[in-house]
Amino acid sequence: MNNTKPKILLVLSRSLSSSDGGREALIIDFIKRMHAYFDISTAVFNSKSEPDQEIIANHKKLGVTSTLILHKTSLGSIARNLLTLNGAIQEAFFFSKDNLLIIEKFVRSENISAVYFDMIRLFRYAEEINKRTSAKIIFDLDDLLSLRYELFSKTTLTPRQVFGTYGDFIPKIFTNILIGKVLPYILRYEAKMCRLREKAVAEFSDIILITSPSEKSTYQEFTSRQHNIFTNFPIISAKELSLPLDSAGEKELVWLGNNHVAHNMEALEHLISRILPKAKGFSLIVAGKTPHHFVERHQNNEMVSFVGFIPCKDSFFRPGKILISPFKFGTGIKIKLLEAMSAGVAVITNDTGFQGIPKDNNIFFAPCSSDEEMIERASKLASSQNYISDWIREQQSTLKTHFSHSHEKDIFLAISDNSIERTS
Repeated sequence: MNNTKPKILLVLSRSLSSSDGGREALIIDFIKRMHAYFDISTAVFNSKSEPDQEIIANHKKLGVTSTLILHKTSLGSIARNLLTLNGAIQEAFFFSKDNLLIIEKFVRSENISAVYFDMIRLFRYAEEINKRTSAKIIFDLDDLLSLRYELFSKTTLTPRQVFGTYGDFIPKIFTNILIGKVLPYILRYEAKMCRLREKAVAEFSDIILITSPSEKSTYQEFTSRQHNIFTNFPIISAKELSLPLDSAGEKELVWLGNNHVAHNMEALEHLISRILPKAKGFSLIVAGKTPHHFVERHQNNEMVSFVGFIPCKDSFFRPGKILISPFKFGTGIKIKLLEAMSAGVAVITNDTGFQGIPKDNNIFFAPCSSDEEMIERASKLASSQNYISDWIREQQSTLKTHFSHSHEKDIFLAISDNSIERTS
């Protein structure tokens, strides 16, 4: 390998800072793993009102060489984008010609080898950079949004649940009157347009990243593309544990996550209000950033303790603990579940929690279909050393088989391969 590393630019729709998991944690992990192969710069849409210098400092701590701060798209630009819409609605909230010129100028002046784009909302930037420069394109689709919105369109959800923190930007009058009635139609439109964009990504991208192994197979089927598609998730190594465990009899449940995120908040609310009262003798410790109003609502519940943000997951996820995740909605791999599995925490969840986690050959570690089944399994895990040891051993095997291979070298070789070199 040459001493001079290829330069890549990561165009991100969010800034990166300490978080309890989710998309930000995945990208942070990706950057850390790519350092051995690339000189990394970032370009970030500052939509969270963080000071620019704070964003730059946080990215520098991750080893990023330089950070471009992209302008928040103006209301006028958003309106024009919506009126001339020929793609997914979410693209309208990010695209501007000014930002495109900033990215293009940087790619040319810094001799960037490849540009990474964060999700389908940045499609128009990727399409234009592909046309205007010779840089290779890395497109990270996360989980397939076409499948996500198709699923959401068939479910009764609020805009906050569907759009996450972006739902906060929708005025309440639209949330309560307009959005409630037309949301299913919006989601079906978005699913259709995302599918068209996902197919188009396969036409011009040199490398495509998808979080879920199962969605990688789905994508290959509807695009007929087989090469240079990699799964992209933090490499979760199963830790060496002394089995069988001696933790049988402990009836403490644990929960860790960014509880400002809608799917985490809804699952945690269900766990506290619907499952915990029926789980006799169990208590629950909740870690992670949690809305103040949520903590206040449950602070008098003697079965629940809130410990707030914790800097080290290892001190919280201890072998033999039990995590129940009754997700009501959401898509893609839940990274916190993989992290809990790695630490030897027994994870109990449903079909939504199991999205992206292979389970066909499992005997113990499998989805639950009801609250009662989750409680039954938790009780058995807490009372039998052999049962919890067999359960955790199967979780560790799942990690080793499906989540231990890293693709940074594959990406490096694909970018360095002259046979796919493009000219502007």
